[in-house]
Amino acid sequence: MYLLKYLQVSIVDSLLNLAANLYYGDLSRHGIERPVEGPFSLKLKTGRSVVIDVGAVSKIKAGEIMVLPAISTIKEISVLFANGVENSFDAIIFATRYESTACQWLRIRDACNANLAQCLNSLF
Repeated sequence: MYLLKYLQVSIVDSLLNLAANLYYGDLSRHGIERPVEGPFSLKLKTGRSVVIDVGAVSKIKAGEIMVLPAISTIKEISVLFANGVENSFDAIIFATRYESTACQWLRIRDACNANLAQCLNSLF
């Protein structure tokens, strides 16, 4: 975040994506696709934050957690996925969206709403 004081958002995004690729590797073979936009560009455009659960990533790589495609239909005892595969499950956990409340508890909501760079600069 400190880099945003000195570099364009697109450059910081490129650096972060490079670091993530080096650290985590290509997660697409595990069903996790990287967004086209970088993390700060995405935050500026949509207000959403990119979040990586390091513990989950290691379990996904180890095969302990499966990432599945989009759900087409939920039936009584099974789920039909967009790729046509149907599976039965004991439980379904929906990971729908994460919303950061950092601006609220840091009491800098106005700065965050006005501009991400201002929000980040007010933190450092």
